[in-house]
Amino acid sequence: MLNLKLALNNIKKEKHTFSPFIISSLSMFIIVFIMFSMRASHSLKKLNNWEIISKMLFFGLVTVILFSIIFLIYSYNFLLNERSREYSIYNILGFKKSNIILVAFYEISICLLIITGVGIIVGIAIAKFLFLVFVNVIGESYYNLEINPLAILFVIETFFLIFTILFSLGALKIWKTSPKELLTKISKGEREPKGKIILTISALILLISGYYLALTVDNPVNALTKFFIAVLLVIFGTYLFYIAVTISYLKMKKKMRSYYTSHNFISTNLLLYRMKANAIGLANITILLTMSLVTLIVTTGLFIGSKQVILDNFPQEAQVRQNVIHKNDSRLGLNKIIEDTSNKSGVKVSNLNTIRQISYDFIGRSRKNNSIDFNGVYLNLLGKNIMSVVMVTAGDLQKLGNHAEMLKSLKKNEIVMTDFSGNTKNIEYVGWYGQKYKVVGHLNKIDNLPKQPSISETSLLFFQMIIQ
Repeated sequence: MLNLKLALNNIKKEKHTFSPFIISSLSMFIIVFIMFSMRASHSLKKLNNWEIISKMLFFGLVTVILFSIIFLIYSYNFLLNERSREYSIYNILGFKKSNIILVAFYEISICLLIITGVGIIVGIAIAKFLFLVFVNVIGESYYNLEINPLAILFVIETFFLIFTILFSLGALKIWKTSPKELLTKISKGEREPKGKIILTISALILLISGYYLALTVDNPVNALTKFFIAVLLVIFGTYLFYIAVTISYLKMKKKMRSYYTSHNFISTNLLLYRMKANAIGLANITILLTMSLVTLIVTTGLFIGSKQVILDNFPQEAQVRQNVIHKNDSRLGLNKIIEDTSNKSGVKVSNLNTIRQISYDFIGRSRKNNSIDFNGVYLNLLGKNIMSVVMVTAGDLQKLGNHAEMLKSLKKNEIVMTDFSGNTKNIEYVGWYGQKYKVVGHLNKIDNLPKQPSISETSLLFFQMIIQ
């Protein structure tokens, strides 16, 4: 009972010491709770493309949990350093280290209870509010977020495990540290890591690999998974960069001739001391700031860019699609249906154009130098050898207002290409089931042609006439 009373009194009297740790833990608890409550809610399945949303929330959840573990270890280590003087006094007054560890156990358990109670109440309120914002941004109409009890249980279990890790690390530190070291620990910063060369090389490899993955996504199908891996690599690489690379660089500067000047001598040593003491804290700030900026920019881009997406897919006010099975089906029949319908409803139709196009989704391809061959074989959908292809006649494209000279002079065995991914700019020949076509030009801009939504790369091929 004495240990419990000491823990309660410590939290009451040392609010300024415990507050940063409780607030940081509470923030992480609420973020994890919001993300998992949305993913586990039955309300998510009532939204369009909920599977993609669920996958994105899962990747975000894993990232946030990993970051929470690192961030809270740092926060708890800071708390232990602040509490070290009091722990040393307990030890000098006759407390055994087992009793000090028990006090620390009660302190962290009380913190966990506070965080869990407040976090669940605040988390439910914020989750419901953010779900409203999220649904509004993506243009859906179902606004009621049902909180799944599994979400509450999952977050409690997750933070119980995290706090178990924190207590284990703290208990080990208290057990190994002498009273004298505990007394002076508050004035010490973070220890310089051992194996700096290995950590420096690891940091550079992780950062380069992460940015390389993010910049070389060549297939939208596996873009989300690759980007998730890239995020994890960059997070761990950032921590190692601040811990090892910056310190190694500053130590290397101390060996240069320019170091022995008054300005460089003072600034280099001051920066080296601060980096040793606050490397992890600076890494935390960098990652949090980067996450905030990425979230803000992506959300703003999605919200503002939604109008452009609609214009790309629906360049005119109305669009009618007819799936043609027989090649002898006439476009005039579709025109007559549209005109009859507009007359009955009293809606005037102007600028009516009909075009014919043939679409192939996930068609296999092989590429050699300046030629590409479409063979119709389905290959690995997560690989580089698939593409969606849309064929349109040059005449139909001109009817929509595209009057490029290359379309007017197109011959029978010639085509014009447009590739939205930009990976086929140097293609000179296209093979189609054994028939070869010469690419006479690439169109960079097309007016009034509905964009073809696809999760793979998409190319438009413009022929003199549609091939069958």
